[in-house]
Amino acid sequence: MSRVRFKSWDCLVQKRQYGNGRPALQLIDADDGSPIATATVNLPDVPLGKNQVAIKDYGENAGMLKALAEAGIVKPTGQTIPSGYVEVPICELQPPFRDATQVDKLAERCSGRGKGRAR
Repeated sequence: MSRVRFKSWDCLVQKRQYGNGRPALQLIDADDGSPIATATVNLPDVPLGKNQVAIKDYGENAGMLKALAEAGIVKPTGQTIPSGYVEVPICELQPPFRDATQVDKLAERCSGRGKGRAR
């Protein structure tokens, strides 16, 4: 399980799922297991890729994007989506939070790391 330092907390990051099937990231206190923050926001009307998430980097979650990016959990795309009075950054999930895509599976097979061998 991945760890991240967010504000004054050492957190474990858990991948969850919103009701519409989109990925969600939850930060849990590494010491006592209490919930610290939901790092993502579900914007069901916004089209996102399979491994893309919207990061809640405003209000009490300010600094979330920097913490997750520095920990290698997400990679910012440079895109933002307006939501209310804020711009929400869109990020790509990184391993182990990333779901394998066809391109990922092909790259793994070609590198010899997968079960099949490249011919």
